[in-house]
Amino acid sequence: MRINPKAFFFLPGILLLSCAVGLIAEQDVRIEAPLRPAVWAGMGAIVYRAGWVDKKGQGHEEKVAEGQSLTIRLERGYRQAILFQPVAPYDWCKPAGFLYPFDVEPGSDFVDAWWSATGKASFGSGYAAAVALALERAGYHPWNWPVERLANPGLIKHRDPWTLPPWSAAERLIRGEFRLSLFPSAKTVFELPDEGPWWPESALCPPPLAEAEKAAASVMLSEGLHTFSNGKEFLCVKVEAGEIFVQRRAKGL
Repeated sequence: MRINPKAFFFLPGILLLSCAVGLIAEQDVRIEAPLRPAVWAGMGAIVYRAGWVDKKGQGHEEKVAEGQSLTIRLERGYRQAILFQPVAPYDWCKPAGFLYPFDVEPGSDFVDAWWSATGKASFGSGYAAAVALALERAGYHPWNWPVERLANPGLIKHRDPWTLPPWSAAERLIRGEFRLSLFPSAKTVFELPDEGPWWPESALCPPPLAEAEKAAASVMLSEGLHTFSNGKEFLCVKVEAGEIFVQRRAKGL
């Protein structure tokens, strides 16, 4: 069998092209875990478990400590919601998140930005990611709605979106009944017990009010359910029509 000598010139080019196509279809993204919010001051070291899907649809998980970063390979441009869920002993806290490609930072160099990208996880994106995943679990393509806008603090106007459970927000989006007014304003003052500090489950919870001398710390809460912990106990607070209902339980029960 005769081999065309020209084939030896074309073969390396074909191999390089196939490799390039594979790389073009993917992007390495370095994501920084969020820094600690002020309302979680005093907690121990916080570690997050990040979960994502590669271009083959295979799920992956990796742990990353607060303030550190991890690099993952994603299908280029494929919209994806990535949760950064705190692990024990802070697994009761609400997650941060990263929305790809919305949270990717603009690159200063086009060539470098084409192959790799960077971005930061945030707690606003955590809520938006939870809503996107709730839509996905319900059998809908989450990006049929502008879910990424839920990560915009200017749109939420500094309210804690977690007072509206993500599954409820997803249901209302599906039914066409979603309104920003569903996020209630914090209007009710709640005096925290003495055995603090008490950390809210949501990093987006309003910070405690300025403490008067010898006065107990207090926080402004909206209508809905709120959970706090001092590391030993859980404090479940329900605000309904201005009334406050409180239940305390030991951690682990």
